[in-house]
Amino acid sequence: MRRSLLVPAVLAVALTSACTVNLGDLGAKVERDKVEEQVSTRLASQLGGTPRSVTCPGDLKGEVGAKLQCSLVTAAGETQDVAVNVTSVEGSTVKFDIKSTPRSSPTPTQSTPSNVPAVERNVLEPRISELLTPSLGAAPKYVVCPENLRGVPGVTMQCQLVDQGGVERQVLVTVTSVVGTTVNFNLKLLS
Repeated sequence: MRRSLLVPAVLAVALTSACTVNLGDLGAKVERDKVEEQVSTRLASQLGGTPRSVTCPGDLKGEVGAKLQCSLVTAAGETQDVAVNVTSVEGSTVKFDIKSTPRSSPTPTQSTPSNVPAVERNVLEPRISELLTPSLGAAPKYVVCPENLRGVPGVTMQCQLVDQGGVERQVLVTVTSVVGTTVNFNLKLLS
């Protein structure tokens, strides 16, 4: 069986939405959970369903021009970058735009030989979650890897993990050995 590596053309489609939040007594910021909720709600119909998760690094300042870079995982498991930009502030009301763009996949530099096994993303991601649950104290909200893990000793890949507290972390996956079609790997949770 001959396996070829096909590089699909990536169509980067930006999804945008406008949002208004009344701050009330919150002060000059929109709290992180409210921003995440609005991103999820506003982009759900454009993404083909409610995202699995939305993660923002902090609160959004209630100042015109304030920006926040968030990320989301679509219902289909695709990771997207989300830019949130404040367009106006009137009293306790903050208006902001939300723009989502798919993360582009790295371009492969060489083809993978047909005799090299790989761990498919849909198998790898839940396995990482399962293996890291004891050290995290709870199952992560999600794990997303950029591609299938090639079964070549020494190959590394970084996957994204978001824990139950909403903290985004990187997981370094390193292939340690390959026995037949079994790919063995180590995990290192990065800060």
